[in-house]
Amino acid sequence: MSEEEVEESSGGGGGGGGNKLIIIMMAVNILAVLGVLVYLMTSRSAAPPAAVVGGEASAKRVEEDQGAGPPWKMEPLIVNLRVPEGTRYLKVALEFELTSKNHEELAESRKGRIKDQVIEFLSDLTVDDVVGSDNKQYIKERLLTRLNHSLEGEAGGPVFRRVFFPEFLVQ
Repeated sequence: MSEEEVEESSGGGGGGGGNKLIIIMMAVNILAVLGVLVYLMTSRSAAPPAAVVGGEASAKRVEEDQGAGPPWKMEPLIVNLRVPEGTRYLKVALEFELTSKNHEELAESRKGRIKDQVIEFLSDLTVDDVVGSDNKQYIKERLLTRLNHSLEGEAGGPVFRRVFFPEFLVQ
């Protein structure tokens, strides 16, 4: 064997394998980071349908197309929030914008069911879940989704377009 062959077989080639492993690990890490970024960007930009959620931009578009729907109010509710001591309350008044005047009678006849679903949802929240404008927007979206899902079979589509909190007090 010549000296060059001895060097290659004894250790000269071992460093190349380590470099390949590092390059492969870097490529895997880059792909993982890119995957997380794509997931975060798509999950934030994915908006639910306007009729279900009623976000600001989509609500403006719906109002321009159809005008504001008729209002439907519920009496204020007082709900125990989910805390270990059980001493925190939420007082909330709800006013809904209906998708059509035809849904007023359905909403009124199902007022008990609607009230029960609102109480059930709100009583499962903690104080941290209800404080802040982002959390209030989340509550509005979840309520609209739940209530529309519950009534859409009878109504043939969404009943509520938007929800407002004329009164929202945490104590």
